[in-house]
Amino acid sequence: MKDKLKRYGTSGCLLLASSLESLRHKWFLLWIYAAVFISMLYHENWAWSLALVILIVRLCFLGPKCHRRNCLLACLVLSIWCLCKWTWQYYEQSQLNQRIEPDIAQTYQLILAPSQVKHTATGWQGIGYLKLADGRLLPVLAKGQGDIDWDLGDEVMEVKGQASLKEAERARNFGVYDYHQSLADKGIDWLLDFKSVTSIEAKPLALGLMEALRQWFLAPLARWKGQGSSWTSLVLRLLFNQQTPGFRDQSVSLGVLGLSHFFAISGFHLLYLRRVLSRLFLRLGCLKESVAFWLPLFLLFYSWLCGWPIGSIRVLGSWGLVAFSKRFGDQSMTSMDRLSLVGLACLLCQPGLVFQPAYLLSFGLSAVLIFRIKPWSTQNTILGAIKSTYS
Repeated sequence: MKDKLKRYGTSGCLLLASSLESLRHKWFLLWIYAAVFISMLYHENWAWSLALVILIVRLCFLGPKCHRRNCLLACLVLSIWCLCKWTWQYYEQSQLNQRIEPDIAQTYQLILAPSQVKHTATGWQGIGYLKLADGRLLPVLAKGQGDIDWDLGDEVMEVKGQASLKEAERARNFGVYDYHQSLADKGIDWLLDFKSVTSIEAKPLALGLMEALRQWFLAPLARWKGQGSSWTSLVLRLLFNQQTPGFRDQSVSLGVLGLSHFFAISGFHLLYLRRVLSRLFLRLGCLKESVAFWLPLFLLFYSWLCGWPIGSIRVLGSWGLVAFSKRFGDQSMTSMDRLSLVGLACLLCQPGLVFQPAYLLSFGLSAVLIFRIKPWSTQNTILGAIKSTYS
């Protein structure tokens, strides 16, 4: 029985590898097709349909005849998946919105992570989850006046108090920033304005067992007595993506200087860790096979501990496709194919990512670098390090 399951698993992986490699050099266009289709659905802008027609013509009618049927089938599958995803999300959101009583001050229970709270000149705000009567959680943008005290070490809190729900204002003119649409792209339709906070209680299991386990691992960092200092807060942010009080005090200054993006977990963090740890363990006498097995597992754990930054998902996905292609495929897929596959998988799981700046910058700049970096440039140390991040 075990051998039969192993044989079926191997056959399935070989079939998947051959299917992926049969569309090499087409995954980038399929990725763009999915992004444009999602933009048309969620923003209800039918001008995107012209771009869709151009992409379909390019994929299905201007390529090699052997690829036309596969490209047409892939476009059809992507369209059906995105349409079903959009329909389900619209249905779920409409069902939740029917239970909302807007502009009425009453007692609400909000599940909120202190690391997501941003302090402004007039108060605080952060994305949390409103607990409804039936136990379901509705994502909202919560706001409050003044400051709010959190107990260090308790990441997920339940905030109770008098508040009122209201919708975000829409743009009053054409071609300007639409606050309502910006929140809708994150799956948020409502603002929760707190008039007063009556209690704050630790609820470690409110957002699920995995989130509670992650916060348990991060609890020693949260209780670190020196985290209020400037250097310690910067190190915790740079290594573990922790939003400490010390970093929140410096975030405004870093934003003014244009240095905020340096403190976001990116693919270079994982590349640096992989190289340093690989050399360290090999120098200590560990077997090359053992390092190759355990190091990816450690990087997966590290990315989960940091909250799955989009840069780590991009790099880990690309490395996983390289390993998969080495074992089951003919390694004919290019770096752009792997990047496009990872970006496409992210969109299929969470379509709203196509509107997030972090996703667009991470994958967009990676695609630009892959297009621009030539094979001979890998002789340069800096350019070689950049290219190895996306290969």
